[in-house]
Amino acid sequence: MTARLVGLVRPRASELALLAVLVAAAAVALGAALAENGPLVAVATVVGVGAGVAVRLGARTVDRPLSRISAGMPTRRLARSVPVVLFAALTVPRWTTVVVALAAFTLVALGVVAEAARWSLDLAAARTPVARNLSGVGGPSRSRRRAHATVLWSAVAELAVLLPVPCGASGSVVTVLALAGVATGLVLVTGLARAVRASGEGARRHRLAEIADAIDAHAPTVVLVFSGDATATYQAEMWFPTLERLDQRALVLLRDRAVFDTLAPTGLPVVCVPDAQDVMSLRLPTARVALFPANVANNIHVLRLPHVLSAFIGHGDSDKNASYNPYSRVYDEIWVAGPAGRARYHAARVGVRDDDIVEVGRPRLDELALARSTPAATGDEPTLLYAPTWEGWDLSQDHASQPGIGLALVREALSRDDIRVVYRPHPFTGRRSTAVRHADREVARLLRQDSARRAAEGRPVHEVVTPDQRPLYDCFREADALVTDVSSVLSDFLATGRPYAVTNPRGVGAAEFLRQFPAARAGILLGPDGSGLTRLLAVVTGAADDDLAQVRGTLRREVLGDPTTPAQARFQDAVSRLAARADERSTALRLSAQ
Repeated sequence: MTARLVGLVRPRASELALLAVLVAAAAVALGAALAENGPLVAVATVVGVGAGVAVRLGARTVDRPLSRISAGMPTRRLARSVPVVLFAALTVPRWTTVVVALAAFTLVALGVVAEAARWSLDLAAARTPVARNLSGVGGPSRSRRRAHATVLWSAVAELAVLLPVPCGASGSVVTVLALAGVATGLVLVTGLARAVRASGEGARRHRLAEIADAIDAHAPTVVLVFSGDATATYQAEMWFPTLERLDQRALVLLRDRAVFDTLAPTGLPVVCVPDAQDVMSLRLPTARVALFPANVANNIHVLRLPHVLSAFIGHGDSDKNASYNPYSRVYDEIWVAGPAGRARYHAARVGVRDDDIVEVGRPRLDELALARSTPAATGDEPTLLYAPTWEGWDLSQDHASQPGIGLALVREALSRDDIRVVYRPHPFTGRRSTAVRHADREVARLLRQDSARRAAEGRPVHEVVTPDQRPLYDCFREADALVTDVSSVLSDFLATGRPYAVTNPRGVGAAEFLRQFPAARAGILLGPDGSGLTRLLAVVTGAADDDLAQVRGTLRREVLGDPTTPAQARFQDAVSRLAARADERSTALRLSAQ
């Protein structure tokens, strides 16, 4: 049940609190009805309706899974109706009870119809193309406002039916309000039915034609193609600043509405075309370069275009096996940060040719300072950034450190009381492992608890930074040192030139660990037995020399490429060269067809 309720996206604490309020309100209302306590029934009903509205409008990761287990809006409305009908049966004349019962259960029936309409609208929305920042194409804001208005008016109708009796209204008032509530429900369901008809195949085709014309008018040369769920949005967003600085026009093509709805603001034109047939009908006549941040099946619908050449750019450069996935062979080129990325593919022997690998650096890192005064020199309290990865799709990708090393690290740092800790977990943390999920919460709890004490003393507080609060690179800027797992966080942090430590949660021998993960060789290894912690904290506070600085400089060039040439320039050159290749191939195809 927990897995089905949580799904792939973990509910926030506020969403789980709303769920608890829903259950508590229903229980209190039932108890109050049996005790014939009208005012308490009324209060519990209002709270339950309000929580229901909040869940429907702002807690999708709870609302949708509840609907899948038959605990959706109609069931929740029935749970709120039963206590009121029971209270009426115990306290008011029979005909009034009949009126309330008929009206309440009519609203429940209408709720079933509305839920069916909602699923139809969601299905249509999931297939209908939408766009942002593209001239001539509107966004989905109007439909969203209409959906919100429907939820609010539905709540008003429910309160009109359920509140009069526990509030002590007369029979005539109860009847009038019950009829008004049912009439409102009928109007809302009628409006939803019209919306379902209006969102049919014809509307989808019309919107697709609008988007196709707008794309042709924009004439993009570069298309970033991305597919994933809402928590993976960062994988596309990290490339937006790079695309915005290109000489060529760029377009972002998304395949999932959840990603479109949660996308951060950008000046790039963005289209979301969920249906594969619609993507293939777009043609993208001016496009020459398609960039792919993730290896997913949906990529095939753009890869099939003969006039577009493809490059896999990934969403991080690391020693994980995801950075040398055999799937990469489907692309015309694989763009890596530096020589280390090329070496990974060679060592893995997954069939990627050396000629297809291009070193482009990491453009977003151009803005990071490469040097900084140490805390010991400035007199400031040092900041330690703990940025672990998630537990991966399977055991071979599981490098998450929170359950063992992470908790030990945080407890040791807090016991010393001379280091500020910033905790920034991976967006997917806890998706697969209950142990990681619990340890993540415990790390956050310990830091927040100690922060309260520090705030009372007027000292800098620790931070728990979620991915939607601020970017990882912002955390880099204030960090004097990093603790991370085997991940792209380590590779990116090399651009700062500052000390780092890498966790070894499985306790692999040091020589073997560095053979498997060479980017860790310029850092302090932290073992599951706590080894390395004392040395790390001594370096962070300036009590011990940073004797790996020179090794980090060498490693930085291997992992990220030549630091004397901006990565943005290398990326631009790669785009221009691939676009020229695409033009040459298109010309050859036209000549061969004549």
